[in-house]
Parts: sequence; C-alpha cells; structure tokens
Amino acid sequence: MIYCPQCGNPNFDDANYCDTCGEPLISAEEYAKMRNAAEMQQLLEAQRQQREAAAYNKAYRKAQKDAKKAAKSQGVQGQGSAASAGPANGQDAAAYAAQGAADVASAAASNGPVAGASAPGTSDAAASDAGFTVYKHGCLAQAWDDITESEGWVKRMLLLGLVNMVPILNFFVEGFAMQWARQLPLDKVEGMPTKIFRDGAFLQGFYAFVIALVVGVVSGVVAGVLGFVPVLGALVGLAVALLLSMFKTLSVMRVAISQNLAPGFDVKAIWKAVFTNRFGKLFCATLLPGIIVGAASAFVCGSVLVVFGMNSIASLVDSIQYAQQMEQMAQMNPMMQMFGYGNPWPSVVSQAMGLVPLFFVVYLIAMFLAALSSVLTLRATSHYVTRYQHDWSQAVL
Repeated sequence: MIYCPQCGNPNFDDANYCDTCGEPLISAEEYAKMRNAAEMQQLLEAQRQQREAAAYNKAYRKAQKDAKKAAKSQGVQGQGSAASAGPANGQDAAAYAAQGAADVASAAASNGPVAGASAPGTSDAAASDAGFTVYKHGCLAQAWDDITESEGWVKRMLLLGLVNMVPILNFFVEGFAMQWARQLPLDKVEGMPTKIFRDGAFLQGFYAFVIALVVGVVSGVVAGVLGFVPVLGALVGLAVALLLSMFKTLSVMRVAISQNLAPGFDVKAIWKAVFTNRFGKLFCATLLPGIIVGAASAFVCGSVLVVFGMNSIASLVDSIQYAQQMEQMAQMNPMMQMFGYGNPWPSVVSQAMGLVPLFFVVYLIAMFLAALSSVLTLRATSHYVTRYQHDWSQAVL
C-alpha cells in the first residue's frame, strides 16, 4: 500500500493519485527531481501558509468562543476587545490575509484540490505543472462535464451525428473522439475541439474500426462455442462479451495515445488493466456510457415513432396486408387475371415514401446519440487511464 502524503489514507500500489484527495502519490525525492528550486520553494511556502492559516483560524475561533463566554458571565458587551485577544501579536493583517489561504486549505481538505485552482503563493502555471489538477467527480461525470462545458458542444455533436450517418466517412467521428481523449493522459486539459475533420482523425477512426472488427469476430466465436451449453453458456457468454467490450475500449484508448495500431493489440497490458481491483470504475468509464445513451436512444426514437408515425405505420401495414391478399386472390381466380385488377402495390410504395422524412429524423437522432456515446465513452476512459493507468502515456509513445 502507498500512503498519501496529503491525507494519510492508504492507496493501492499501482495508484498514481490518491483516491480520497487526489494528491499525486510519489515520494518527496521524486517530486523534488521533477520541479526546479523556484517552484519547489513556492510550493513549500504555500503549504506553510496553509498550515499557519489553519492554526490561526482554529485559535481565532477559540478566542471568539471564550470571549462570548466571558461576556455572558460578566455581563460585558465589549466582545470585540475580547475576541481580538486571540493570537495577534501584531500579526492581524497577515492573519486576515492568511485566512484566505485557510479557506483554500479547508476546501482542499473536504473536496480535494479543484481542477484549475492554484495554491496560494503559486502561479496558475506552476500549480498546474505541480500536479494540483485533480477531479471533483468520477470518470463518467467528469467526462460529461467536459462535454457540456465546451462552448457550442450541441452544434458540434449534431455535426458529428450528420457525419456519422455516412458510411466510411463516419470514421471521422471515432477519430475525433480519440484525438480529444488523447489529451488527458498527456497532461493536457482542453475543451472539445471545434474542428470536426481533423488531420489524422480518419486514420484513427479506421484503426478503431479494425479493433472493433477483430474483437467482434472473437466475441462471435466465443458466443458460438458457449451456445452449446444451456443456460450457463448464455451467462458466461454475457460476461465474456462485457470483458471484450472493455478490452475494445481500452485498446482504442491505447491506439489514441500512441496514434499507432500496434499498442492496441498489447493483450497483456490491456487485460492487466481489465482485471483490476477498480473493476467498478472501469465499468462506469467504458460500458456505462453506451448503456445509458443506448437506452436513451431507444426511448427517444421509439417515442418519436409512436407520437408522429404510429397511425401512418399502422396504415402502411394494413395496405401491405391488403396488397398481399389481392395478389393471392388474383393467383387463385383466373377471372381476375383475365380481366385484370387494380394493382395496389404502387400506392403502398407511395405511402411508404411518405414516411421517409420521419425515418430520416429518427435515424439522425440515433446517429447523434451514437456520436455522443462514442465521445463520452472515450473521454471517460481517458479520465480512467489518466488516474489509474497513467504509465500508458510513457509506455505506448
């Protein structure tokens, strides 16, 4: 176990950040080697100010409480003079200035450092470089925040949905998601890119397609073999399908980091990440986004069809059945063939063509949600890799 230098809680040996407060889990010697003397001095000064501010606030609150008790017992109204009898010694101005640092320390103690926040006495750049950037939420929730906090994200997702409707061209969607997800393991935190057709995105999407194809073939073979085993085979097959789906997502993430196909087939490294003591977090990052968005897609698309197309679809079904019956009657009755009969199929085709706009809208909604699922899944997976498999960024580059 590795004990956090900030909060003292134990963490697993392979952890890079503390699960409780987000503090980097590295030794003081390694930490000193990573930073120059000026940054280290700033960090040490910030820590000292936080400790002094916390101690001052504790003593100040105690002094206020004692002053109130004294005023109550003596009937004196001058609580201000008693309250100011705390640990001042000519340091009131400095103490009140330090109280701001204490607020930061209090927030850090309760929620951990906030992403993008700077410690007192350090610049934003120094704070970011020094590992102060951690996350308030889980991988999936943080990924959703990353998407929704990006300017114009709805418009961008709609454009991705349109691109996703076109076969082959939809490789850009997966490539877009991979390139954005790649930033976090490389210690870059940026909003969603504004450009859809990015350089290299098509090739990245093709790599993802190859991985999905290979994993799909393996999953099909396993399912076929297990299909001969009743009941138990179905349960085992479902478990294997879930594991292979996690494998596929992690494999795509490795390809995204390296921008090369080979690391995506490093089975040993990926299975080591799958069979981890953080299986629940891995499930939430790799599979849960697809499950949630898939359920939402089924509900929304089904609702649109029911509300706007139920009568038209029911009428079309009746027309098809009527056309089939008329065709059978014409084959059985020579008189109808001799004198001819009104062929109902052209009207059926015309009626079906009237439903094309509705099905186009439903398909667009499905492709929009599919693109959202891809971006959300890979962004959540990138958060997982950044927190728990951060060595991948060095191993696959």
